[in-house]
Amino acid sequence: MASNRFALKILGLEALGLAALGGLAFLYASSQEAYTPPPPPQRAARPAANQQDAAVFVPQYQKDAQSVADLARMINASQGIDLITFVIDTSGSMVDDRQELRDSIKKVIERNRGRKFEVINFSDTAQATGDPTRDLAELQQRIDQAPDLGTSENSLLALRTAAERAQGKYRRPLIVLMTDAAPNDGRNAQSQVTLDEAATALNSANAHLYIWAAFDQNEYQSAGSAATSDDYRQLVAKLKAGGQIYLVKRQGFDPNWFQQLGK
Repeated sequence: MASNRFALKILGLEALGLAALGGLAFLYASSQEAYTPPPPPQRAARPAANQQDAAVFVPQYQKDAQSVADLARMINASQGIDLITFVIDTSGSMVDDRQELRDSIKKVIERNRGRKFEVINFSDTAQATGDPTRDLAELQQRIDQAPDLGTSENSLLALRTAAERAQGKYRRPLIVLMTDAAPNDGRNAQSQVTLDEAATALNSANAHLYIWAAFDQNEYQSAGSAATSDDYRQLVAKLKAGGQIYLVKRQGFDPNWFQQLGK
């Protein structure tokens, strides 16, 4: 009889164990059915241009866009400037523009005898290439040897750098920003310079600003193009010494491409 009672106890324990395992299995299955993994994060896409954008940009580009060489010939001493600083976007899409500037520097120097020139390269960071100079060969070499400074065009940081280098040393510097990108400052860890901070630095240096804005389809669809950026228009409006935005004409670009984005 004792052995029978022992056997019944064993069977009872086994039954309880099986019941517990069954309950855990049920809870696990239920939890798997109830859990839906979150979708992977997606990068926000830039909204497509609308017909109003195209209606404004295309006629303006067709009427007013000029080559870098043409824009370089426009720089002259009539403004009473004593320093010309080229702030150059070093991204890959700007290679042809840099070459065109390099080939035009001689004419700029001839029209601005006695003035000094400086080159500041930028992308993630801003980097001066050396002290201001009047030497043609040195300027051409500085433009040729532009280093890869990353992929985020922090133009506000670069403009502030150029203004701070000129402040107190020159009476009226002219700063020429060459880029195809809208400012990326504040959108990454490399630069948190604001538009107001850049304007304050430019005003403190009494700097006149030219923005040579090239249009690039890739920039427009990702972080924004210089040619369609409201930020640059707002910046120019804040400058006491004045400024102007010029559209850069690029060979092979059909402005009607822009219109297709709004359809």
